Amino acid sequence: MSVDEFLGLLPNARASGRGYRASCPTAFHERGDRSSGLSISPVDDRILIHCHAGCTTTDVCDALGIGLRDLFFETRLSSRKPTTNYRERLETIEPELWVIAVGVQDALNGELSDADAERIAASARRLAGLARLGGARA
Repeated sequence: MSVDEFLGLLPNARASGRGYRASCPTAFHERGDRSSGLSISPVDDRILIHCHAGCTTTDVCDALGIGLRDLFFETRLSSRKPTTNYRERLETIEPELWVIAVGVQDALNGELSDADAERIAASARRLAGLARLGGARA
C-alpha cells in the first residue's frame, strides 16, 4: 500500500513535520479522537503508525480494514508466509472476549446502551479480523 492510499483511509489526515497526523480510527476513544493522536511516518519500505493514546498498530489496522502487511510498500513479503505471534494474538483476543461477555450479560439484564452495543460490534470485527489473519473462516 502506498502512503497516499493509506492516508485516503483517514479522512482528516494532514501533513505534520516529516510525516502526517490523523484521528485514530479505533473505537477505544470514547468520544472519538479529537486531537489527531495518530502519527503516520513513511520510513524506508513501510508506513509506521503510532497512536499517542495507546492503541496498538493491530487495533488501528483492524479499524481500517487492512492487515499489517499493507503497511509495507513492496510486495516482496507476499511470497513469504506470515509469522504468527500467538502470544500477541491471545493478548488481543482476551479483552475483546471480555467486552463481548460483559455486553451479553448487560443485554440479558436489559442494560445495554448504544455505546456498549457499538463497542461489542467493534470487538466482533476485531475478532473476525484476527480469524482471517490466522486462516480461519469468520
